[in-house]
Amino acid sequence: MTVLPHSMGFLFTNALGEVVFTDRGFLRLTKRSLVRPPIAEALHATLGIEERSACQFLQDLTHRGSIDRPALSIRTTTGSLRPMLAAGVAVFTGRENYIGADIQLSPSLAEVKTLARPQTHSDVLDNYAKQALEEARLLKTRTFLQVYLAVHIDAIQVLLARLGGLDMRDALERIINSTAIGHRIPTIMQDGHLEFGDRTVPLGAYQTLFQTAVDYAVNAIGRRMVAEEMQTIDRRIDPGVLKAAMLLGLTVGVDE
Repeated sequence: MTVLPHSMGFLFTNALGEVVFTDRGFLRLTKRSLVRPPIAEALHATLGIEERSACQFLQDLTHRGSIDRPALSIRTTTGSLRPMLAAGVAVFTGRENYIGADIQLSPSLAEVKTLARPQTHSDVLDNYAKQALEEARLLKTRTFLQVYLAVHIDAIQVLLARLGGLDMRDALERIINSTAIGHRIPTIMQDGHLEFGDRTVPLGAYQTLFQTAVDYAVNAIGRRMVAEEMQTIDRRIDPGVLKAAMLLGLTVGVDE
């Protein structure tokens, strides 16, 4: 079995401290099922820690903007405690409108020396995209374009959940699946994660799914918010992957 060199887990909350998205890395680290991830749970329940500790974590986060805890013991679904390094970033729209927390977890002390600890929302998205691309390179389960599309749709659904609520996030999943069926694209979105039937997805399908997600989000919360989130990822993603994505029209501008 191939072991990823920097196996991290990511989870994102809304302003109420409810989990709105967890990536596969987090589910693996906590030994959770990939089916029905912990959405709409309170942070302390998802991490398996005391409610008081989770509240203090979020309070420190919103006060400082970002925090780096040397260790946080997370309880896995088997009941065991697993010490992890926890870094968190508070996310705001404007200067004072807090919309949620980005949390990055790492199980190894040695990785601290090689991985930059996130200070901003952009840093978290950067680390998330890097891990997804590295996993695709090592495991060869996805093409880089598939990772690019998935990372952007993940970011859109987090943004929708934070600004419009979980119902809006769920609606995105239904729209993606309806579009895939209507265009006979071998792709399905399930429990917040985009799955590809195989590596031979037609090139035009990427643009169709990307535009579908962007159009829905723009209509729901406005173009500027969506474009800024997409461009945040694009500014930090691998240049070769970005060039291929741009050629397929997988980008969005603020003033389009």
